[in-house]
Amino acid sequence: MPLTIQHMPTLGYFNKIICDCLGLWSSETKDIIFNVPATENERRKALGEAFDSIRKNDGLYGSLDELISVTTKTSPKQKEVIKKSLTIQKYTNYLSKEDFSSYDEFVEFKKYIDITITDKYEDTPTATIASEVYSLSLLYYREFIREHAIKPETQLESYLFFVKNILVKMIMTSADSFSMRPMHINKDKWPLRSFVDTTANLCGVSLHKLHKFHEVRLNDPGSSDEEIWNSDLKLQGVNTKSKQVIDRLNKKNKIKWDTFYHEIKPLISLLPEEVDETYFTIKAYSAFLIHNINIHADEIGSLTKTNTFSLQEDYLFALPDDTSFLPMSDKIDLYLNCTQPTMKSVIHRSMENFDDFVNRLRALDSSLINESDFPNTLKFLYSKNNRDYSVDILQKNIGEVPLWINEWASAKRSMSLDNMDSALDHFKKSLEASKYIAGSLFIVLYIEICAFCKYQYKELKKRNEEHLFDRFYECLGEDASKYAVLLGYCPSCSRDPETLIPIITAPIKNKLLINRIDSMAKLYSKNGST
Repeated sequence: MPLTIQHMPTLGYFNKIICDCLGLWSSETKDIIFNVPATENERRKALGEAFDSIRKNDGLYGSLDELISVTTKTSPKQKEVIKKSLTIQKYTNYLSKEDFSSYDEFVEFKKYIDITITDKYEDTPTATIASEVYSLSLLYYREFIREHAIKPETQLESYLFFVKNILVKMIMTSADSFSMRPMHINKDKWPLRSFVDTTANLCGVSLHKLHKFHEVRLNDPGSSDEEIWNSDLKLQGVNTKSKQVIDRLNKKNKIKWDTFYHEIKPLISLLPEEVDETYFTIKAYSAFLIHNINIHADEIGSLTKTNTFSLQEDYLFALPDDTSFLPMSDKIDLYLNCTQPTMKSVIHRSMENFDDFVNRLRALDSSLINESDFPNTLKFLYSKNNRDYSVDILQKNIGEVPLWINEWASAKRSMSLDNMDSALDHFKKSLEASKYIAGSLFIVLYIEICAFCKYQYKELKKRNEEHLFDRFYECLGEDASKYAVLLGYCPSCSRDPETLIPIITAPIKNKLLINRIDSMAKLYSKNGST
């Protein structure tokens, strides 16, 4: 990541980092079969054809049941697509530069990675933890982006804080969840070496003896692990490759998973009864992931002159009565939008924990908000309190005002002067500059952009100039909405694969958001855009 970057890494860039750390890529080109769902364009086309088929001669349409009946028969099905493994890697590299174009692309790509993981690691514990870590890493990163508003020029420190204090902790917690008796590995910079040392002590053997084991294995591949361990290893020489692999574990080197696992696998037969092979493999792989992530963090640079308090013991990845490791904000969204009511005590406790997490983020030196009483994203959307959080108020309450807020303020001034062309230009600049740094403040900008576009559409429609909206304003609203949905500020929308009927993932949240946009658009109409 270039040090001159003016925002946090994009979701596409972070996606590449996680894929690289998972060790998915190799120089070997393989054919992988993907079961690819129909694209949104294919579904829209099928839906349009369905509407045409139920259209009557008088121009009216048939009933909803008729529409469902037709689309159930004609809806596009998923298909098998064969892609090269290197093709997926190239796709990943492309996304790291361009970012995901939409939430649909984000979801589709996850399916590619899940299949790539299964193909590489097959049905093993490694595949299980790799798939879970991949999904959760992106979700936790999205939550961090939504809530951490960043001071100018502190994006590097913010990203490193996330990597060191949230991402690493999430991986360790996820790995520990696979066993009631976790193997305690030192939380140091070189977790692979720590894992080997701890496991060797647990098994009652020295690394020197492990190197001798591999020398016997090299010369006698037919013997079982138990037979070799029970033989007289004192007279055996040390395997040079084994020693070199272990010695590299506490150095800034990228380690191949297969190479590392081959060296430590003989310890499995010596493990105590309470530690099974599955958990041993999961802990080893999680140490492998953290090793790669630490190397990535070193390449970015170390934190300097920033509040580096640790969330290692403070961030609650799961409540005591909750087995889900989803980010807290995503859990709360599910609770509040679920058709089955959730106990108020659970929601209240979850919100308190989330508030505590956000407050800790705002205590960071890199936080733009700090002591401001601006609510977190969830409170802003779900609260009945309609306090004014205009750009003018934000400017007054923020010490070092970033470019995107200044552009936003310029857009508002242009609107007050009825200079909509200038307002459009400033809103575009504000939106682009706010991505991946605005945190929870983005939701206010998003609502204002949507209200601005809605107001302009109504004004242009009065003059029969809707074509001007399509030409100049629609792209602004579309860009804002795509980013908001991609990062989880707004709920996503999917389609029933049979009926093609749209399904909003968080209907209550969506309704409240629309109400806020409509209220602001009406205010513009009432005040003549001022």
